[in-house]
Amino acid sequence: MRNVRQREYIPMSRPILIRIAATLCFLTGIAHTIGTFMDIPEEQMQMLETVDAMKKTMVPMPVGSDRSYMQILDGNNFCTSLLLFLSGTLLFSTANALIEGAPGRTVLIVGIGLAIFAIISAMYFFPLPAILTGAAACLIFLRSSTQWWDKTWHLKPAEGVADQRTARRETKI
Repeated sequence: MRNVRQREYIPMSRPILIRIAATLCFLTGIAHTIGTFMDIPEEQMQMLETVDAMKKTMVPMPVGSDRSYMQILDGNNFCTSLLLFLSGTLLFSTANALIEGAPGRTVLIVGIGLAIFAIISAMYFFPLPAILTGAAACLIFLRSSTQWWDKTWHLKPAEGVADQRTARRETKI
């Protein structure tokens, strides 16, 4: 039998997974916002005609003045960007939460929202936002599943990891 030294495996920490998911939300939000303001090339005549028709076609609103389809689309784009930035901010703010109850559920709810966002993006738009928000959702689900797994099987962290967590908690107090 060969003499093989076994390496100690320390998994990626949960806060890092959440920070990566938050970064993916920010990247998608930035790209979405930039894409909203991109000019349409002049050679795409059908697209220009469509945008012109959207600007001219008015939609009666239940409350307030009429809006054009273009105004409605712009509002939807701004809301989508805002949702992505708020999701990223929420994920960053809860990444290091010491209390796992409410922040853990909040992060899981954001993950479910991002997964639905990814499915809708894949069905109606194009793959890049679906990939980024889907990856963010997967990281959140991975974090949530490892948290559940650890609680269910009463797993203890690897040697040295508990000492680092204790030291971090003591320095914050």
